[in-house]
Amino acid sequence: MRWPGSAVICGSPRFAVAYVDVANGFELQVVAACVIGGISTMGGTGRVIGCLCGALFLGIINNALPVIGISPFWQMAISGAVIVVAVLLNERGNKRKGRLILRDAALARQKQAVRS
Repeated sequence: MRWPGSAVICGSPRFAVAYVDVANGFELQVVAACVIGGISTMGGTGRVIGCLCGALFLGIINNALPVIGISPFWQMAISGAVIVVAVLLNERGNKRKGRLILRDAALARQKQAVRS
């Protein structure tokens, strides 16, 4: 696994230290940025550019709210609301399409019934 080492190399100059728990708590923000960017929570769909746009959007919200004088409580509430809306929209899109595994299995059963 080379990726954790790469993360330390990239993160060390930013934080000026190389502790193990420096980025503790960023996991939720990473997942939120991906979901906001259109990455499916069920897996299989999404693009890197969408993830980057989601991270940019989340970063703009997190940096703009203190500038306009929003209290820290409402900053977290607004960020959480954006994440919840993104997840709901994502799940609504997944529900409409259906799971590919189940759809493929149903088509295979129909083809089998036609052949019999």
